[in-house]
Amino acid sequence: MDKQDINQRISLKERNYLTWVTAIEAELRHIGCWKFVDGADGVITEEKKEKSYFFIMRYLDESIVAFVGNKISTEEKGDSRELLRMLNAKFVGSGVQAQGIALDRFLELNFQNLDKWIDDLQTTTRCMSLTGTDVNNALGTRLAIRKLPHKYEMLIRLLTYGNKYPTIKEITISVEKDQALFQAKKSNTHR
Repeated sequence: MDKQDINQRISLKERNYLTWVTAIEAELRHIGCWKFVDGADGVITEEKKEKSYFFIMRYLDESIVAFVGNKISTEEKGDSRELLRMLNAKFVGSGVQAQGIALDRFLELNFQNLDKWIDDLQTTTRCMSLTGTDVNNALGTRLAIRKLPHKYEMLIRLLTYGNKYPTIKEITISVEKDQALFQAKKSNTHR
């Protein structure tokens, strides 16, 4: 790894958990350990356990390493699943209170501009997912698209046509495409 790679690494600090967990998931997928850490792969090997623990610890800020050092038991050292669970509990929380906070963030989404709305929607959806709350259903979709301004009314009708509601990811992709088409038409009209 060269010096430039080290400088671009995102270390977990007190206020960047959602950004960090996205980056660490990508790193762990890259080295073939994410399914193990996530619990999707039931096969536990010492190699995966140690490799994933090392990668997670490597991306922690000094204060977070101190927190882990104080909290983790001797038996849990080297256990990446337990480490990630501990960090998730610290930064996102668990249980009804954390789900309520995540839901409030989702419901308080406001449309300022399209890029910010998409970014905020993806962030709050990820936060809800981390607390175990699923918003990729008809209700979550409906709540998300109601935040869009009136000019997206036709797109909203197209997205919700029929009985199947799209996922939030499908909504963000459709809105981005619609915005790109609108911008292209606008620039062609002004020529």
